[in-house]
Amino acid sequence: MMVSVIVPVYNISGYLERCLQSILSQTYVDLEIILVDDGSEDSSGQICDQYAEIDNRIRVIHKKNGGLVSARKAGVSVASGDYVVWVDGDDWIEPDWIGNLVKVQENSGADLVAANLYFDIGEDSRIIHNGFDPGIYETREILYGLLYSGVFYEYGINPHMVTKIWKRERVSEIQGQVDERIMAGEDAAVTYPYILGTDSIFVTDLCGYHYVQHPGAMTKTVTKDEDFREKLLLMYLENCFRHFGVESLFRNQLRQYGKYLAILRQIEIFDCGNKDTFLQPFGGIAKDSRVVIYGAGGVGQSVYRYLQTLDGMSIVGWADRNYKLYREFGFSVDSPEFLMSMEGLFDFVIIANINRNTALNITGYLVRMGIDRGKICWFSEKFLTE
Repeated sequence: MMVSVIVPVYNISGYLERCLQSILSQTYVDLEIILVDDGSEDSSGQICDQYAEIDNRIRVIHKKNGGLVSARKAGVSVASGDYVVWVDGDDWIEPDWIGNLVKVQENSGADLVAANLYFDIGEDSRIIHNGFDPGIYETREILYGLLYSGVFYEYGINPHMVTKIWKRERVSEIQGQVDERIMAGEDAAVTYPYILGTDSIFVTDLCGYHYVQHPGAMTKTVTKDEDFREKLLLMYLENCFRHFGVESLFRNQLRQYGKYLAILRQIEIFDCGNKDTFLQPFGGIAKDSRVVIYGAGGVGQSVYRYLQTLDGMSIVGWADRNYKLYREFGFSVDSPEFLMSMEGLFDFVIIANINRNTALNITGYLVRMGIDRGKICWFSEKFLTE
C-alpha cells in the first residue's frame, strides 16, 4: 500500500539532510514524500528542492510561515497514500521503521498502530513507551487511561503523531479541524480525537524513530499568550470528548493533563496569592530560600525561568547529568557531583523531572551523595492527587 510521509520543515537546515536521507533509505519503497517548507528563513527550503530533484517520490510545498499545525494541514491535504506517517524534519528514522509499521498494521488490521520512540539527547538514548502493554485493544477498553494513566505524569497512549501509522482519510479530517493557534499539545489535539473515532488500536513495542534534542528542541520557549493557548487546547479536547459522549471519563484525565502542561510552560500560576512560599507543586518553598535545580529539561527550564523573576528566592546551582551538552547550548548547568562541594550553601534541591520513578532514582542518588533527604523536593502528594 502507498504510504504518505509528511515532513514539516522550518529553519532546520543543520538536521534536515540526515532526516531526508533516513527516509530515502527506507526498505519500504512505496512512498510519497511530502516536504512542507513552512516559510523557512535559512536554507531548508533549498535543501528540500535539491532532494526533490534526486528522488521523484518527493514533492515540496513552500508556504508562508503558519506554525506546525498549519504545515501539517498543508501536507496532509495533498497526500494520496492509503496511510500517513509523520516525520519531523530535525529527527531521523531507522531503515525498517516504515516497513515495520506497515507490517504491524496489515497483520493487526487495527485502525491505529501506536509504537514507541527513542528520545535522543547527546550520546544518551532512552525509549519512551506507551502506558498499555503491547496488544490489540478495542478503543472502549482503554478510555479510562488514554490521556492519563493514573501515574503523574504518564500517558496511556503517548500523543506523539510521529510514532503511529494513520489512515490517511481519517487523519486528514481530524487534522483539518485543529485550531492553528494551538502551539503546545498540537499532537494531542489530533491523536485523542482520532482514537475516539476508531474501533481498535494496536500497541506495539516497535521502536525506530529518533526524537532528537538539539538547541532549538532543548530550549523550551513560551509565548506571552501561553495561558490562552493552553486553555484553547484544553477546551478543544473537552469539546471533542463531549462530542463522543465520554466527557465524564476524561474529566479527571483532562485536569491532570492541564496541570502537566502548566508545570512545563507556566508553573507560576500555582502560586497565585502566595507571598511567603513559592513552587506550590513542590510542597511550597519558603521565601528567601537558596535553591538548586536538578534537571535542565522542560520542567527545569520552567522552574528556572520562574525563580529568576522572584526577588525572594536564590538559584545557587543548576545540575543535570547531561550538563556538558546543555553548556554547549548556553545553559549554566553543572555536573550533579558539584553538589558535594556545596554543603551548607543551599536549602533545597528541586527535582525538576516529571516522572516518579526517575525522581525516586535521583533522590536515591542524591542521598547516597550525602545530601539530606529533607532538603530534596519533588511534587507533593497533595499536588499529584488533588
